[in-house]
Amino acid sequence: MISEVQDGPDEPEADLTSAVAAEETDPSTPVEDGQGAAEVPARDTEDARGRALRLAELCDEYRTERTVVLDLSAVTPVFDYFVITTGTNPRQMSALADEADKTMKAAGSPKFGTEGHAGRQWILHDYGDVVLHILSEQARSTYDLEGLWADATPVEFASAAAADGHAEGDAGPAEA
Repeated sequence: MISEVQDGPDEPEADLTSAVAAEETDPSTPVEDGQGAAEVPARDTEDARGRALRLAELCDEYRTERTVVLDLSAVTPVFDYFVITTGTNPRQMSALADEADKTMKAAGSPKFGTEGHAGRQWILHDYGDVVLHILSEQARSTYDLEGLWADATPVEFASAAAADGHAEGDAGPAEA
């Protein structure tokens, strides 16, 4: 037999949804190292392009491989650029991610979120209009972000390794 449960006539149900919502933060609000919300900057596509290219240069400085910059501004309103690179080991990937945070903070681009530091396969840093993906070789081939976002426009950038005459993947001697 099914019985109905009724609340008392003068006892309204607790509004747990509003209580939980009051405690949660808006996912579109940037965070800086978990220390609270940062202000959301206005969208400036040219400025975003400059920051994406700076991240690509940083990837080059950290000797990651096959760095690609994708312009997604015509594909999605959510973000403007992806910077995708392949790290050769977890230590390199983490060091690049940490330096990217410092560089983007100095450029006035707060971090909205980060994923993957513990997994050591894919580190994602979301700076709002620019998203940095640092992947292991295995993760890069598995997730194929370039294929997934094939409608995006590749952005050319001058690689220091190419300018020095080194073949891709052969960065040559480390600079001091």
